[in-house]
Amino acid sequence: MNILNDEWEKAGSSLENFERILKELEENTEVLRIPSKNIQVLSNLTDEVYYKIKSTLEECNFDIPKIRLKGLLNVAKDVELDKNTHTLFYIENEGYFFLSNNLTTLGNRTGIGDAMNRPSLERDLHVHRILNKSNGNVNLVVRKQGKVRKIEAVMSGNYAYISQDIIPACIRGIESDLGSVSGSRWVINNHSTKFYGFFNDKKQEVASTYGKNEFTPGIFIMTSDTGDASFRINECWKKGDRYIIMPDGLARKHFGEVNVQGIVTGMEKIWGDFKRIPDRMMSMMSTPVTTKTNEDEAREELGEFLNKLFESVKFEKKFGKKFTKKLITTLQIQTDYETDSMYELYDNIVACQDEIIPSKQEDYQKMMGILLLSNRWA
Repeated sequence: MNILNDEWEKAGSSLENFERILKELEENTEVLRIPSKNIQVLSNLTDEVYYKIKSTLEECNFDIPKIRLKGLLNVAKDVELDKNTHTLFYIENEGYFFLSNNLTTLGNRTGIGDAMNRPSLERDLHVHRILNKSNGNVNLVVRKQGKVRKIEAVMSGNYAYISQDIIPACIRGIESDLGSVSGSRWVINNHSTKFYGFFNDKKQEVASTYGKNEFTPGIFIMTSDTGDASFRINECWKKGDRYIIMPDGLARKHFGEVNVQGIVTGMEKIWGDFKRIPDRMMSMMSTPVTTKTNEDEAREELGEFLNKLFESVKFEKKFGKKFTKKLITTLQIQTDYETDSMYELYDNIVACQDEIIPSKQEDYQKMMGILLLSNRWA
């Protein structure tokens, strides 16, 4: 699939492929800093509609020759973009596509919010009038392929671009301290890059020290050059096919200067207390789920504990009342009240990650990190 399409996405586990795809993405990305008043926004209008409102456009100094737009759309057919194109940017006599529903930042700047994502002549003229009065600058994140260019995001004049190539550089930097990264998983699209990588050498260290060969320590890295997220790195643990992302990682907003060495130094601080997670798990193993001998009483006590635990981390707010209630009931049924410790209870909560919809998976992984550090397990 063409890199300019909204649906373009790559996923895999090979570090070599990960680095190659990021390099290709970087080579086809540029950031343009231009005055806001130089931007004209145009909905992809049919010939009939265009000629009906041509005089109105001219009266508003909205000078966009149709012949240039026709040529631009013909070029776009080569990469199958025109059928999805609803918005065009016309900047200093050059045309740019804008396929994404990612115009909200510009909508906020021009006072129409999400309405910016609904193409119409009224929207185009309103934005033109507002931008024409502006003395500020914007940064446009542009993907390109051949003669076709597509704007992925309209960022403020203070925006600082962070290259996607910084992730492989950070991985190499941290490997010198923690050993080689293996068992990775990554997803790259036009909105963000997410990388999970793990240190098998450290897994053996955990196993030999604590007698558990279930958890592998690693890192979670996420970045976005289109404003979807800050650049951030978190300590991460893997158990089977499930992930636990720890809070309080390293984050860098898209302002000022960001360098790899500074990030690597920050990552070392993340792992400064490497033993805190295995220590917490060992403590949970020695704490029984309940002291009640009657199963009904034990079930009720567990329900009260889970309600307080989830309330303390605002679990219901993040995943909804229905799911939270269902999870508590499931845990009450699954728990062996005679033998289970808090470790098995937590493990069962992590396992319910499979019940979460894909768009909430990362949130659940982060919640598992927050839950693990809760002082309510003691």
